[in-house]
Amino acid sequence: MACSNLRATNYHIVTADRHKIKMVHNPNPAIATTTACITGFVTANIYLHAQGITDRERYTDGMINLAFGTL
Repeated sequence: MACSNLRATNYHIVTADRHKIKMVHNPNPAIATTTACITGFVTANIYLHAQGITDRERYTDGMINLAFGTL
C-alpha cells in the first residue's frame, strides 16, 4: 500500500486506503499472460516436432521476464 501511494503521489493522482488497493489488485491478468506465453512455447515446440526438426536446441531459447510490469 505504501509503495502504491508513493507512486500515486509521484504521478499526482489520488492516493487510496488499504481496502481499496486490495480490491483493485487482481492477479488474473498476470496468470493469463503467463499461461499464454507457456502455451505459445509449447505450440512452437509442437511445430518443430511436426516439421521433423531434430536440432531443437537451436530453436528453443525462450525467456519470460515476469519481474517488470506495466502501469
